[in-house]
Amino acid sequence: MNTTGRNPKVSWLKQHSAPTAGISFLPSNDKIIASVGLDKKLYTYDSGSRRPSAFISYEALFSSLAFRDDGWTLAAGTGNGRVVFYDIRGK
Repeated sequence: MNTTGRNPKVSWLKQHSAPTAGISFLPSNDKIIASVGLDKKLYTYDSGSRRPSAFISYEALFSSLAFRDDGWTLAAGTGNGRVVFYDIRGK
């Protein structure tokens, strides 16, 4: 990856209506990406389509995000001090 240029290698349509607070790639499949924002939403994306594959709204803004080593569980930190867990398979 060349990080010296001014032009991004990949561009995405804007999804969050407020600043993005975190982004994470699925460890076992770099085609799956998740993001959280100050708009109280968590999105998952398929990098092939560059569009959201799912989204979840929450009662508080999200502040951080990480995939668990199992590759299917997302942990998201929230502005109200909670950590919420989501299975991206929809289970």
